Amino acid sequence: FTGDLVIPDSVKDIGFHAFYGCGFDGTLTLPDGLEHIGNGGISYCRRLKGALAIPDSIKRIENNAFEGDESLTSLKLPAGIEYICSGTFRGCKSLTGELVLPESLLVIGDQAFAGTAFTGELKLPSKLISIGQSAFSACKSFNSISGFPETLTHIKDSAFSTCEGLAGELVFPD
Repeated sequence: FTGDLVIPDSVKDIGFHAFYGCGFDGTLTLPDGLEHIGNGGISYCRRLKGALAIPDSIKRIENNAFEGDESLTSLKLPAGIEYICSGTFRGCKSLTGELVLPESLLVIGDQAFAGTAFTGELKLPSKLISIGQSAFSACKSFNSISGFPETLTHIKDSAFSTCEGLAGELVFPD
């Protein structure tokens, strides 16, 4: 396939590996009423490019949903997102700019953002409970973390490994 990938408004669910490895070389448009993106649903579409806007109807993004979509350049997460599962954006190496994590976010899964190129300060949501293993590993362009919320109970192995750009003071809650 080539060109844009436009998911019709009637689609509520994108299943397991539905578009895995497709050759689309344009932009991706997801419908406002989309409720579910399955494991690897739109993964390894290496030539999909431009901004990725995930609709507000999504509360959970499944494992590896966009993994390896290495030409996507920016990300807008839904305001009510609660779970970003493992490997969701792993290897999306062209995702740049500020990563805005909505206040509703509770869990960031293992390797969820590993290898992305987001820049600036990482602001963790006030309700966040868990940061998974290697969640932000190899995110070399973050320069600071705004601090950890009091709700945070888990920071798993290598969560911020090789985040070489981090500098300054890091404050943990009492």
